[in-house]
Amino acid sequence: MKKAKRILPLLLATAMSLTLFGCGGNNDKPAANSASADPGQVYEIIYAGTVAETNPITVAFRWMAEELETRTDGRMKMTLYPNNTLGDTRANIESMQNNSVQIGEGSSAPLAIFTDAFMPMSLPFFFATPENAYDFAGSDFMAGLADQAAEEIGIRPVGWMLNGARCLTNSKNAVVTPADMKGLKVRVMENDIYIKTFEALGASPTAMSFAEVFTALQQGTVDGQDNPTNIVNTNKFYEVQKYFTDLHHCIDLAPVMVSEDWYQSLPDDLRKTFDEVVADTIDYQRNLSEESVASDMEIISEGCEVTILTDEQRQVFKEACQPVYDWFETQYPNLDLQAYIDAASAG
Repeated sequence: MKKAKRILPLLLATAMSLTLFGCGGNNDKPAANSASADPGQVYEIIYAGTVAETNPITVAFRWMAEELETRTDGRMKMTLYPNNTLGDTRANIESMQNNSVQIGEGSSAPLAIFTDAFMPMSLPFFFATPENAYDFAGSDFMAGLADQAAEEIGIRPVGWMLNGARCLTNSKNAVVTPADMKGLKVRVMENDIYIKTFEALGASPTAMSFAEVFTALQQGTVDGQDNPTNIVNTNKFYEVQKYFTDLHHCIDLAPVMVSEDWYQSLPDDLRKTFDEVVADTIDYQRNLSEESVASDMEIISEGCEVTILTDEQRQVFKEACQPVYDWFETQYPNLDLQAYIDAASAG
């Protein structure tokens, strides 16, 4: 079992959690029992997010909060703290582990700090298309991984939003081939796979919290970064970057994560409604994310020189990343990588 040892002082979240009903931070998992539930009890939910107010993910969670309150006649009320207000993904997961935060989101990559279960999803060119990723997210294979995470780290992914196809921006030169990446200092997430991927492509990766990225780009601490178009747009990275390439090395899914203690404490009827609202919210967000790409690109192209790769050009990057798979199999022999690949291509 892997748990982060560092506990970050999220005083705001902790203070608010003291007022929660039905979410007292008790490590014992109370059995959900609709028959004994108080129908007048209000379940206050703290949402900790990492992206901007205008990002499709935050927009969708705002919609989710309204739906939860409406469909439960006010028995579930969710307060939103987006844009790293309560901390980065790692800090938010730690807060969900101690139940001072009940729900949050982030890229799948930071989950590797806590569990190996979802690591293969970060491998370069693991998913061919968003639809391919959706099929994997809804598979029985993924459901098993969610149960595993709940048992191992006390966090349950209850669904997967679309963060988007990750693209590369930088301040030095246009990137059309892996040779163009040689020596580029690229910010990556705190995940060994991302580090190995950009090393394989000839760049010099630097692991860094998302909250630090804009300043690092602005000050030249790093030359570039990789993120989906909606992140590049809503965080205005195009203001401090000159070149954009639709690398699409990762179709990035964002897990909707909940505290397992809190989730299991819900009465049966509320948990059923909660699951239904989550599923509807994910559909809503994926549509928003896909529809936003054109408008995102319009804004990005005003600040950056845009390179759109052909399938043949992207294939060269994919082939350059093969050593990452070889390294992964050696580094994580406990994971059946072929089983993940088979599940990802089953759709």
